[in-house]
Amino acid sequence: MDKKEVCEFLGKSVRTVAGYMAKGELVVKYVAGRAVFERADVERLKAQFETPIHRGIPLRAVQPSAQREETERPAMQAMQPVAASLPAITEAAESFAASLGKALQAALPPPAKEWKAWLTADEAHEFSGLPKAWLLEMARKVEGTYGSYVAPSCIQAINVGTESRNIWRFSRAALEGRR
Repeated sequence: MDKKEVCEFLGKSVRTVAGYMAKGELVVKYVAGRAVFERADVERLKAQFETPIHRGIPLRAVQPSAQREETERPAMQAMQPVAASLPAITEAAESFAASLGKALQAALPPPAKEWKAWLTADEAHEFSGLPKAWLLEMARKVEGTYGSYVAPSCIQAINVGTESRNIWRFSRAALEGRR
């Protein structure tokens, strides 16, 4: 078949057929300077067009309901015992998944809390395990002005409040050294 016959047979344009040639979907042989195609290759390509494809998956034609029932009836009968036991299987699987989830939660340590560099008094108490009153007493030991650090022999803390209202922040790094 020549290129014109292939175009008519496939119902495609010359440029489309040239694209099939470039992709290697149609094998072409040149005889006396003319493109010649094997009929079997062209028919194979046409068969591909007649099979609808959705997302790379060939779709099969829908059978009339009478034919479909004849072919599906034995398969459906074979599936009835399995279908009857599906609720029990589903319940058992859900129960197993729930118990497995509980066991895993019990076995795993709680997730570590992300701490910031400077902690409030409550956070410093929770982080270090030291009494909150002791932490505040150590922070007040050395009188300072706004923004000054407490002496290194004590807990490192900074007053971010006002002179009349102290708001302390404790160094996480210093507290880690006291663990």
